[in-house]
Amino acid sequence: MPKTAKAELLDASATERMHQTGQRIRAIRQLSGLNQGDLAAVCGAGQSQWSRWERGTRPADVEAMLRFARRAKTSLDLIYRGMPVGTHPALLRLLRLKVPHLLVPDPTDTDRDMDTALASYRDAIRLDDGAE
Repeated sequence: MPKTAKAELLDASATERMHQTGQRIRAIRQLSGLNQGDLAAVCGAGQSQWSRWERGTRPADVEAMLRFARRAKTSLDLIYRGMPVGTHPALLRLLRLKVPHLLVPDPTDTDRDMDTALASYRDAIRLDDGAE
């Protein structure tokens, strides 16, 4: 494969990963019930910067994502790669219902009750409100 074709393939792959990361960030934020501006401020970023991360037009800052992951009760593995390691079980159920194509498949997950999972997740993050 010529160097140019290989570089384009790598760029396309990186762009797709960045886009999927943005979709996961958006889904988690929406499930948390927070808007971009509030969450960006908590995580040490600007709202326009957060918007670019969610759209997948810029790579998400790792330090901000660490704060986001801690607040959302998930991990960088889930945010960047779709792997559910360290993710709150209710959040994982919600994501599997909302954006299953962005997560590593788990054939053992059978919970399909969106309302119960959403209430459980929001209660869990509300308990730690203010904790970083």
